[in-house]
Amino acid sequence: MKKILLLDDDTDLRSLIHRGLQKAGYDITEGADGKAGLKLFAQAKFDLVLTDIIMPETDGLELISALRKISPDIPIIAMSGGGFIQSQDYLRVAELTGASWILNKPFKLGELFALVARALTESTQTASGTSA
Repeated sequence: MKKILLLDDDTDLRSLIHRGLQKAGYDITEGADGKAGLKLFAQAKFDLVLTDIIMPETDGLELISALRKISPDIPIIAMSGGGFIQSQDYLRVAELTGASWILNKPFKLGELFALVARALTESTQTASGTSA
């Protein structure tokens, strides 16, 4: 079973994503911000990180940068609905920081689940030496 670290400060959205991914057969660990995410990442091995960008404590950009230093190959999906600037701007910075994929909020759950499946498939193929 693939393990996913899910980080978002929106409790309702995090719960919705958690339930959907769990029903799809994934093992989900969740946290409310990047600080919690770094602590959780240090305690367990994950196959994918799914993170919001705008969060308290440690934001998603700081998290992505730190994860790239700890585990350069971990697939990361960054999500954002924006804030003071448009979400596309945050997501572009997330890509430059090291996010493997980006997803603009709001999104359809099916769109997220398809991206999760793609990310896990591509990372597995890369790890086994096959091309995506």
